[in-house]
Amino acid sequence: MDTPPAIFGSPSPLLGAALQDLIAESFVDHGTVVSTANVVYLKTNDSWFKLALDAGTVHWRAMDQDPEPWAVPEMGWEYPHSAVGRNHALLGQVITDVRTTTSDMEAKVEFVFAGGVRLVLVNRDDLTTLQFV
Repeated sequence: MDTPPAIFGSPSPLLGAALQDLIAESFVDHGTVVSTANVVYLKTNDSWFKLALDAGTVHWRAMDQDPEPWAVPEMGWEYPHSAVGRNHALLGQVITDVRTTTSDMEAKVEFVFAGGVRLVLVNRDDLTTLQFV
């Protein structure tokens, strides 16, 4: 059953803006990729935004610095970055809509680009994935 989205922060500065960068931060546990999009970073209007989906909630936060890959070596955890925007020819595309839905089982954020591409982040069972539709 869908419930009103549980959203913390706002994606509103992204609407109508051209995408300058989009980076997916994976979570790797002892060499095994657990999540391909643990966190997503978007850059528009020379500003970075951090997006995280977790347990039916969506979290937005403005950032004051560029995102960097990081690790917790003593735990065997790595958080490498992937240049999703560049790799999928999204740089320069205008974001025309950001759609958010949540339920008891998942959280979903869909980005609609003027060029027709839709990028969907889905968090289910504590894993977030990227899908292009």
